[in-house]
Formats: sequence, structure tokens, C-alpha cells
Amino acid sequence: MWYTQQRADEGPVFGSADNWNGLGVFFDSFDNDGLHNNPYVSVMLNDGTKSYDHDTYVIDALYMYAGQCKITVQLALPM
Repeated sequence: MWYTQQRADEGPVFGSADNWNGLGVFFDSFDNDGLHNNPYVSVMLNDGTKSYDHDTYVIDALYMYAGQCKITVQLALPM
């Protein structure tokens, strides 16, 4: 979910353009590292001057992530 100053354009950062000015809220359920630390919600801020590279997300997280937390999700299955 994006809240940005500019209109959403397709790009390399979670499907949207890089160097955005605003806030991104992400709901991630894929367990990339196999540590069972998903699903989680994270919030990223950018003032339009920073570029996000998924391959260096640990470094980028130091200055772009405003916060994140693990969540519990229960799916309702049809009867």
C-alpha cells in the first residue's frame, strides 16, 4: 500500500517506482529466509532522495524502515 506525493508508476520496488516521496506499508507473508518470521507488516519512508535495492535491504532498512512487526493471521476457510 503506497501513500506517495507522485502518482504510482510501475517499478522495481515492490512493484512501484523507486525514489518515491511518501510512505509504503507492506504486508509480507513469504518466508524468504526460512526462519518462520513471517507474516509481518513493515513501514518504509522516503523523501524522494533515496534509492531502494532489494539485494541490500539490510543496509537500506537502517535508513528507510520506520518500523516492522510480526503479525498473526488466521484464515477463515469456507465450510
